[in-house]
Amino acid sequence: MIPVPVKNIARFLMHRRAWRFVSFDYCPVCDTRSMIVYSRELERWLADLTASWEAGEDFKRMLAMRENFLCVTCMANSRMRMLARTVLDLCGHATSGDLARRLRSDPLFSVYETAAYNIFRIDALKACPRYVVSEYLAPDRFGETIGGVRNESLECLTFPDDSFDVVINSDVLEHVADIDKSLEEVRRVLKPGGYHVLTVPVDYSLEHTVERARMGQGGIEYLKSPVMHGDTVRNTGVLVFRDFGRDAASCLSREGFPCLEMQLPGRHGEIASVFIGKKAA
Repeated sequence: MIPVPVKNIARFLMHRRAWRFVSFDYCPVCDTRSMIVYSRELERWLADLTASWEAGEDFKRMLAMRENFLCVTCMANSRMRMLARTVLDLCGHATSGDLARRLRSDPLFSVYETAAYNIFRIDALKACPRYVVSEYLAPDRFGETIGGVRNESLECLTFPDDSFDVVINSDVLEHVADIDKSLEEVRRVLKPGGYHVLTVPVDYSLEHTVERARMGQGGIEYLKSPVMHGDTVRNTGVLVFRDFGRDAASCLSREGFPCLEMQLPGRHGEIASVFIGKKAA
């Protein structure tokens, strides 16, 4: 475990009006004993982003909490740390350093994250070929490397069947047009008994998941007014195809591929749901 770098503490002190110190804690995203802070700037940005959304105030507050409480070493939020912790627990590891050591030493074990080092951000994993990451970068070059990152679509993955022990999705499935294809592709590339570990934002005021948009013959058909989430790849944001409700676990389950929801409480009053799907052995 790496101690919090002095430069990150210095960055916090230089901009302390923008942050509120919360605690020192272990961050499983970057394998660091780190400072956790609450970002007032992020709080304001999320309030502006969600102001026009057709969603309840409780959902907006929940979203603001799960996306905050940042690790000053890697800037991972509370939701990301809970997702990383869940993956480590499922794999039987105490730290992300332990996960990296297993990936280096066990040639039969492999992990796929559908974003480029979003959930685990340590150099030891980046150097391991059995920790595979990708982004959706171009619609006609799937399986290729673009700008140093593998290009994949969750609706048509290019990996062989039974490739991975774990697939990690972080707030992705609300943005895919065809969730059935996406879940089938995840199931296909998982080994028997493998885990799909993911998060999606859940509006618990909704009894049922609501479709906001769909793909038609002429392109995107909007069923409700468009909503865009922030995106680290595209400055324009990314379209939301569905708002998950209290039936999210059911929506994410398929025959032979059930999904369970774990509502995990953070240390600071925040709650993030982490979903675990398991492919039948």
